[in-house]
Amino acid sequence: SGPEAQPVNFHMFVSRLRSHLSLSSCQGDTDNPDVQVEAAWILCNVFSGPSRHTQYLVDHHAVPALLPLLCSTSTAVKDQALWALGNCAG
Repeated sequence: SGPEAQPVNFHMFVSRLRSHLSLSSCQGDTDNPDVQVEAAWILCNVFSGPSRHTQYLVDHHAVPALLPLLCSTSTAVKDQALWALGNCAG
């Protein structure tokens, strides 16, 4: 048997994801598009889960953190941000 699963501190998890998304602005290139794609991908998956998880992300400002990614020069970043926002919208 493997290690016992530990509960996730969802607030810290979302805060960390938002910090990785905030590496971008609409004023230029992304600082680290690979990290942004992965962070947006995680949010995309959480948004596709139970509605209580989506509501938690909305309440903790995940949507505004995704919006600047739509101005990214990276197609992959924009694509993943759009998927995440689409999953949030339902």
